[in-house]
Amino acid sequence: MEARSFDRLLLAPISTNILVIAKILGAIIFGTINGFVPLVFAAFFIDLSGISWGITVIVVILIAVTSALLGLLIAVSAKEVFEAQTFSNFLDFQCYFYVDYSYQLKSYLIF
Repeated sequence: MEARSFDRLLLAPISTNILVIAKILGAIIFGTINGFVPLVFAAFFIDLSGISWGITVIVVILIAVTSALLGLLIAVSAKEVFEAQTFSNFLDFQCYFYVDYSYQLKSYLIF
């Protein structure tokens, strides 16, 4: 059987706690960078001078932390890939529902 990448990481000469913390911090940093990508693209099209940047940075980091920890929870609780996908889809569908419920289509229209 082929060794998986996480199994190979467990063989590294570092403690499991450091390994898990490093994986979580990597996911948080990646999520934070991905959270600012839409803002960079939006800066080309609209004026962002009305945004409170301090609150925006805090919110993006908190969302990244929450997403990373939720991903870790799903990864630890699932025994198979199908279970992890099912848990992940269940959470995604809830997010889609609440976003659609919160923002009406007419708020996106320019006219």
